[in-house]
Amino acid sequence: MILCALPLVLSACSNFSTQRDIIEVAAQPVERVPLSLPDPSPLIIDDPKWIIVTPDNIDSVWQQLGKDRKDIVVFGLTDDGYEQLSLDFAEMRNHIAQQRQIILQYKQYYEPIVNSELD
Repeated sequence: MILCALPLVLSACSNFSTQRDIIEVAAQPVERVPLSLPDPSPLIIDDPKWIIVTPDNIDSVWQQLGKDRKDIVVFGLTDDGYEQLSLDFAEMRNHIAQQRQIILQYKQYYEPIVNSELD
Protein backbone atom coordinates (compact mmCIF):
# COMPACT_ATOMS: atom_id res chain seq x y z
CA MET A 1 0.00 0.00 0.00
CA ILE A 2 2.83 2.42 0.91
CA LEU A 3 4.68 1.55 -2.30
CA CYS A 4 1.59 2.41 -4.35
CA ALA A 5 1.02 5.69 -2.54
CA LEU A 6 4.62 6.89 -2.79
CA PRO A 7 4.60 7.65 -6.56
CA LEU A 8 1.25 9.37 -6.19
CA VAL A 9 2.56 11.61 -3.38
CA LEU A 10 5.76 12.44 -5.27
CA SER A 11 3.97 13.41 -8.44
CA ALA A 12 1.34 15.37 -6.48
CA CYS A 13 -1.06 17.22 -8.70
CA SER A 14 1.22 17.54 -11.70
CA ASN A 15 -0.45 14.65 -13.48
CA PHE A 16 -3.86 16.18 -13.11
CA SER A 17 -2.95 19.50 -14.74
CA THR A 18 -3.56 19.47 -18.48
CA GLN A 19 -2.48 23.03 -19.09
CA ARG A 20 1.25 23.79 -19.06
CA ASP A 21 2.55 27.28 -18.34
CA ILE A 22 5.05 28.57 -20.86
CA ILE A 23 7.60 31.03 -19.62
CA GLU A 24 9.00 33.33 -22.25
CA VAL A 25 12.27 35.14 -21.59
CA ALA A 26 13.26 38.13 -23.67
CA ALA A 27 16.41 40.15 -23.12
CA GLN A 28 16.47 43.75 -24.21
CA PRO A 29 19.32 46.23 -23.90
CA VAL A 30 18.78 48.88 -21.29
CA GLU A 31 19.96 52.42 -21.95
CA ARG A 32 22.44 53.82 -19.50
CA VAL A 33 21.08 56.40 -17.15
CA PRO A 34 23.02 59.66 -17.57
CA LEU A 35 25.20 60.57 -14.64
CA SER A 36 24.13 63.71 -12.91
CA LEU A 37 27.45 64.72 -11.45
CA PRO A 38 27.81 68.44 -11.06
CA ASP A 39 31.19 69.92 -11.80
CA PRO A 40 32.94 70.61 -8.53
CA SER A 41 33.19 74.23 -7.59
CA PRO A 42 36.69 75.64 -7.72
CA LEU A 43 38.62 75.65 -4.51
CA ILE A 44 38.96 79.16 -3.18
CA ILE A 45 41.57 79.55 -0.50
CA ASP A 46 43.30 82.52 1.02
CA ASP A 47 47.04 82.70 0.65
CA PRO A 48 48.85 82.65 3.97
CA LYS A 49 51.09 85.55 4.82
CA TRP A 50 54.63 84.25 5.01
CA ILE A 51 57.21 85.99 7.16
CA ILE A 52 60.79 84.88 6.73
CA VAL A 53 62.51 85.09 10.09
CA THR A 54 66.29 85.15 10.14
CA PRO A 55 68.74 85.96 12.91
CA ASP A 56 69.15 89.40 11.33
CA ASN A 57 65.44 90.38 11.40
CA ILE A 58 64.04 88.47 14.36
CA ASP A 59 63.84 91.55 16.64
CA SER A 60 62.00 93.66 14.07
CA VAL A 61 59.58 90.76 13.35
CA TRP A 62 58.79 90.45 17.08
CA GLN A 63 58.20 94.20 17.34
CA GLN A 64 55.93 94.25 14.28
CA LEU A 65 53.89 91.33 15.60
CA GLY A 66 53.52 93.16 18.92
CA LYS A 67 52.39 96.38 17.18
CA ASP A 68 49.86 94.44 15.09
CA ARG A 69 48.57 92.77 18.27
CA LYS A 70 49.33 89.34 16.88
CA ASP A 71 50.31 86.38 18.99
CA ILE A 72 54.04 85.89 18.90
CA VAL A 73 54.20 82.34 17.64
CA VAL A 74 56.58 80.94 15.08
CA PHE A 75 55.89 77.85 13.02
CA GLY A 76 59.22 76.98 11.55
CA LEU A 77 60.51 74.88 8.73
CA THR A 78 64.02 74.23 7.68
CA ASP A 79 64.90 74.79 4.05
CA ASP A 80 64.72 71.00 3.56
CA GLY A 81 61.33 70.92 5.28
CA TYR A 82 60.02 73.71 3.05
CA GLU A 83 61.24 71.80 -0.02
CA GLN A 84 59.46 68.66 1.20
CA LEU A 85 56.30 70.68 1.81
CA SER A 86 56.33 71.95 -1.78
CA LEU A 87 56.93 68.39 -3.08
CA ASP A 88 53.98 67.16 -1.00
CA PHE A 89 51.74 69.84 -2.49
CA ALA A 90 52.87 68.79 -5.97
CA GLU A 91 51.97 65.18 -5.13
CA MET A 92 48.52 66.32 -3.94
CA ARG A 93 47.96 68.24 -7.19
CA ASN A 94 48.97 65.17 -9.22
CA HIS A 95 46.65 62.94 -7.22
CA ILE A 96 43.74 65.34 -7.67
CA ALA A 97 44.45 65.52 -11.42
CA GLN A 98 44.46 61.70 -11.64
CA GLN A 99 41.15 61.49 -9.76
CA ARG A 100 39.67 64.10 -12.08
CA GLN A 101 40.72 62.03 -15.11
CA ILE A 102 39.11 58.93 -13.62
CA ILE A 103 35.86 60.82 -13.10
CA LEU A 104 35.98 62.19 -16.66
CA GLN A 105 36.55 58.67 -18.03
CA TYR A 106 33.53 57.38 -16.11
CA LYS A 107 31.46 60.27 -17.42
CA GLN A 108 32.56 59.59 -21.02
CA TYR A 109 31.75 55.90 -20.58
CA TYR A 110 28.27 56.52 -19.23
CA GLU A 111 27.48 59.50 -21.43
CA PRO A 112 29.11 58.89 -24.82
CA ILE A 113 28.99 61.68 -27.40
CA VAL A 114 26.33 60.89 -29.99
CA ASN A 115 27.34 61.42 -33.63
CA SER A 116 24.49 63.87 -34.15
CA GLU A 117 25.89 66.06 -31.38
CA LEU A 118 29.18 66.33 -33.22
CA ASP A 119 27.56 67.78 -36.38
